[in-house]
Order: sequence, then C-alpha cells, then structure tokens
Amino acid sequence: MTNLNNFKLEIDADGIATFLFDVPGRTMNTFTASAVDDLERIADVLARPDVTGGVLASGKANAFCAGADLMEMDDTISGEVESQDAAYARSHRMSLLLRKVETCGKPVAAALEGLALGGGFEFALAAHYRTASPRAKVGLPEVTIGLLPGGGGTQRTPRLAGVEAALDLMLTGKPVDAERAHKLGLVDELTAPGEAVTAAKAWVRTCEDPTAPWDRKGWVMPGGPYTPQGNAGFVARPARSRPRATATIPPRRISPDASMKASACRWTSRWKSRGGCSSPPSTPFRPGRWCACSSTDRRWPGVARGPKGCRPTPSPRRRCSARG
Repeated sequence: MTNLNNFKLEIDADGIATFLFDVPGRTMNTFTASAVDDLERIADVLARPDVTGGVLASGKANAFCAGADLMEMDDTISGEVESQDAAYARSHRMSLLLRKVETCGKPVAAALEGLALGGGFEFALAAHYRTASPRAKVGLPEVTIGLLPGGGGTQRTPRLAGVEAALDLMLTGKPVDAERAHKLGLVDELTAPGEAVTAAKAWVRTCEDPTAPWDRKGWVMPGGPYTPQGNAGFVARPARSRPRATATIPPRRISPDASMKASACRWTSRWKSRGGCSSPPSTPFRPGRWCACSSTDRRWPGVARGPKGCRPTPSPRRRCSARG
C-alpha cells in the first residue's frame, strides 16, 4: 500500500486515482519537503497496472495549493551552508519529480478550485489537462520574494501561454482568474463551482494520447524562437514586460553565501556602526531601502523577515552585526 503523507488516495471502479492534496495541520496546502517526497509516490501509483489515470485535486475547500512553504524555506536558508551541488540537487528535485508525473504514460488531469499559486500551479502545469471553476486563481508570484519559478513554470508556462504572457506572469507575480487563464491556454476547461473534479475524471476516461504537447514529435513552440511569427518580437518581449516588473524585482540581490552569513542578524533589532550598536528606526522596510542585514554596496530583496520584519539602516555604509 502506498504511504502518502500529504495526499488522500481514492481509486474508483474505472481505475482513476484521485490524489486529494491535504497537508495535515495546515489551513492551506503548501509544498513542504514532505509533500515533495509524495510526488515520487504519486508517480509510482500512476505506474501501477490497475491505475488507468490520475486526477490532482485539493482536499481543502479554500485552495488547491498556495505554493512553497516559506517558513520551511527560511529555516533551510538560515541553517548550515550547503555545497553548490547539494543545494542544486535539493532545489531541482521537485522539477524532476513533476517531470516524472508528466511522463508517466497515463492521462493526468488537475482540478482547480481556489488558489493555485507558485509551486501549486507548477504542480497543475505538470498534468496533461486542467479544469477550473470560477473560484480558481492561478499565478507565479515567486518574483515578489526575489525568486523565479523553480518547478518547471519557466518552461511550461511560455509553451502554453506564449512568451509575452508568461513573462507578465513571472515578472509581475500577479495571479489571473480562471477565465483569463483559459484564454491564455493555461486552463483547458471551465466548469461550474464544485464540478472541476468531475470534469477532470471525464477527460481522463476519454483521453487517447496522455502526453504533453512538447513531448510529441515535431512540436514547435507557438510564437517561440526560430519561428516566423516569433523571431521578430522574441527579443523585444522582455523589454516590453520590464516596466511592469520593476516594482517587484530588486535591482541587486545579496549573494547566497552572504545571505547565509547574514542570517544570524535577521531577527535582531540592533546593528553595528562606528558609534557602536544602536536600535533601528521604526520605519518599516520597503523594497530598495538599505537593510540592516545587508553589507556595503548590496541590496536585500524586498521581503519582510522576522517577527517584526527587517528595518532599514540609516546609511548604506553601516555594516551588519553578524559581519563585524
């Protein structure tokens, strides 16, 4: 029997396995390390001969999945420094497991009711078909914390919606509703509220070719590079998207090594200057301001950290207390 820690497994008389995403002890589903581990078990279930296909759905009423668990991510960053190879393997694991689900050889549909953001939306993009009710909202908001999608969203989104629409989603971080997602090609079918799972199962029963479009021989990305309609505007599209993204992307970011070394002072309310340590001003941290956690000539992404958030230093020449 397959042991899934964050999903409830139901297999109906037609052999369709429904995976209900339901992280225990959470009001909303997020991708914890344990949930990522479950992706490999989901692929194993889909490979069973008695299973004809799969449906990815939520066991919670409020959302499909809100993305990565930021508290768990912060604990990882604040912990022991990893080697480059170890950090890459850990961050790339979810992408590899989603690809395993996508190429399992069985039809897989995602039923979206509520939010599907970040890693939750990338999970749905790995399915071959997506149904959504009017309550659904999808998006890739990672850029708002200084990141880009790491679970295949940078690859599947432009292949489905086109380069320009994908850049808007990834560089602004703004979610779109189900109707807009359907127009962009990110959602295949709109349903009535509560009917997304039923519609997803109906598609699985009738699917004859359970492969992603880009896995079919001869497929060419619509509007992509090396195509007549895509060559002229491919270079210009990032420039057109940039003005809408400048409010969310920090101009410069502190290096990963410096980020780890500075972690000791993220939660403190004091920093070192020539006159000794002093308390920070009460002004809240805003993107583009100098942070007490950053070193000279570095900027920290616009993310509030700690119980009361980061505070800006009054001068960029003051250094972090963890760095001397």
